[in-house]
Amino acid sequence: MMNRWQKNNYGLRAVAIVLSVWAILLWIDVWLNAPEKFRFDDAWMFLRYAERVRHGLGLSWNLDGVPTYGMTTLLWQAVVLVGSFFASSSSRLLYGVSYVFSGIALIAIAFSVSRNARGPFRFVPYAFVPVALPLVYNPVFQFNSLNGMETMLATTLIAITVGCAIAQLRAASGINGSGWLTGIAAALAYLTRPESALASVTMLLLMTRWRDRQQRVSAYRALGVLFGVALITALCCKAYFGSYLPLSFYLKSQHAYRGYVLRWHPVWMAFQFLQMFVPFLVAAVLFCRRQDRRMVLAMLGSLAITIAYLCTVTQIMGGTVRYFLPYFPLCMIPALLVLDERVREGVSLRSIFGVPQVLAAGLIFALAVNTPRSVLDWLEWHAEPVLRYSPVQSAVADQRPLARMDYWDAIEGVVDLASVIPAGSTLAASEVGQLGYQTMDKNLIDLAGLNDTEIALHGFHPDAFLDRKADLIWLPHDDYTWQRGVLITAPKFLAEYDFYPGAYIYGIAIRKGSPYYERLTQHLNAVWSGYYPGTKAQDYLARSVSWDRQSSIPPVR
Repeated sequence: MMNRWQKNNYGLRAVAIVLSVWAILLWIDVWLNAPEKFRFDDAWMFLRYAERVRHGLGLSWNLDGVPTYGMTTLLWQAVVLVGSFFASSSSRLLYGVSYVFSGIALIAIAFSVSRNARGPFRFVPYAFVPVALPLVYNPVFQFNSLNGMETMLATTLIAITVGCAIAQLRAASGINGSGWLTGIAAALAYLTRPESALASVTMLLLMTRWRDRQQRVSAYRALGVLFGVALITALCCKAYFGSYLPLSFYLKSQHAYRGYVLRWHPVWMAFQFLQMFVPFLVAAVLFCRRQDRRMVLAMLGSLAITIAYLCTVTQIMGGTVRYFLPYFPLCMIPALLVLDERVREGVSLRSIFGVPQVLAAGLIFALAVNTPRSVLDWLEWHAEPVLRYSPVQSAVADQRPLARMDYWDAIEGVVDLASVIPAGSTLAASEVGQLGYQTMDKNLIDLAGLNDTEIALHGFHPDAFLDRKADLIWLPHDDYTWQRGVLITAPKFLAEYDFYPGAYIYGIAIRKGSPYYERLTQHLNAVWSGYYPGTKAQDYLARSVSWDRQSSIPPVR
């Protein structure tokens, strides 16, 4: 059977090569059809850090050069930094690096399958076609290929980790089975997405035959490398940044997003992820036999635990299943390998579709595709409970509502407003991605705390923030209901700032004592009619504000 698949079946090989070329052309088409403007706000933050490094300020957010652990992924920050030396366009850089790694991820998965296959999938195009074709057509994969984030780098490293771990299980000779490569790949994945350590550790614990000395030693090596890198990284980060972990960890563990109203529906996104890859989940179970159980259980078990964890995390900017997507190699690679084994063995269709496997595969399919809405609602509620506060009420002279601005136009508007004040002045906002990159010569206080050590470690306190005397504040996003309430109704706020509620969507505040007060006010008045025809800025200056602090629990949907 091996000879027939590997040597004599030239027709099928030719078809596989043609389909592989077709998949590559479709992947190239994703780049050719990328939107002209880059529209993923978080990714711009990596460019701000990269520019600070290039100007000799280290990994700092502001001009003071104080190191800031705002990036959640050190390895992706390094990739963006290197790319910034070569790219002529910042948006093309962000598109380009994530796009290139989407292609590398497809190749890494195919090679992980090929290097561990013992049947037809040892021929790389045979493995590449079922990996690439379903994905390059998928809009979720296409979007994440161009989001400028670490998603595809993480996918690549997790695929390599899985491939090396399977080589360990099969006691491959030489370095492939030694555990060193598995540990290095898992450590790099950790530096890209920290929660990937959960998947790697779970996979190794479930996969290793602990009575087998060679596998036990290999597992210790892999786990030792992973934990060693994690420990050394934490200690170095503490020494450099002043915090062991990214600032987002402290924010989320301290419930700093109290009153954050928007639901990102992690359970719904988890099921969207499962629906994307349900053919591979079904195949992994359907074609599994006794000799494959340890591998399949380890992979799917680590996938299930990782998904369960991600469902409990506040997933701001986690749309289009971005947080889940890097883990699809955990179901794709074992599925293709057990299919490869069944084809190699030349077993009959009747033996493949045994009753236990069919029942288990049918159950997975039913749960992934047809889970009752009431069950999903219940899971969603317990995964992401939400408490929101009533909005602040502002008294202004003109009660007519302002025209709603587009989000990206609002960012450009704030950038334009900030351009009239000199380098070294201070801004504050919660939407700091593109704004932060386009105001590189300004200090920028991240009101969400992701790039502000003081807020992340000690919480948001209005008086402490106002003491930092930002010249211009773009008020926090409307979803931060508690933070907006305590800031706007703080006694010092209206005493020290001119507040224009609703301007640029979330509201603008200009510090009265700022040396640039006149410049900012005059420029705001000059551009106001362009954004809000038939109105005057002074008629929307807040005279008083009130907040009843009433909270409510919105429904899941």
